[in-house]
Amino acid sequence: MVRIILTLACVCSLTGCIIAPAVMGTDHSVKILFDADNCPTAADPAMLDTVLADSVQWQSYDSTGTTVTQEDYEIFFDPFQGQPIKSNAQTGRTQRRNFANGIPDRVTYKYSVVGNDCATGAAPLDPHIRILN
Repeated sequence: MVRIILTLACVCSLTGCIIAPAVMGTDHSVKILFDADNCPTAADPAMLDTVLADSVQWQSYDSTGTTVTQEDYEIFFDPFQGQPIKSNAQTGRTQRRNFANGIPDRVTYKYSVVGNDCATGAAPLDPHIRILN
C-alpha cells in the first residue's frame, strides 16, 4: 500500500481564495559508514541541521564510499520513545522520515545507529540532528 500525503494551503486575495500545494521541505540523506566488521563508524553529516518540514533518510556505505546493501542497522532517537527506524536489507537504507510537529525547536537531538551484525560489539554511533525552526 502506498500512502501519499499532500499538504494544501489557502492563498487569498481581493479576488478570492485558491488552494495551492504548501511549501514542502527538503529531503536530506545521511550516509552511515560501516567498517569490515559491519559496525557503524561515522555519519555524514555528523550534525544535520533541518526544519520540521524536512525529511531524512539514512543509507549505508562502506569505507570506500560505495553503497552497501546488506547492512542491518537500526536508528534510535533519545529522548523519544517508540520503535526504532530499521534499514531495508535489500537497499541498505531506511524509509524517508519526517519530523513530528510539536517537538521543541532550536534543540540538538542525539540519535544512535546500532549495527545489528556488528562482529566486534562496538558501541553505537551517536550523530546529531538540530531542528532549527
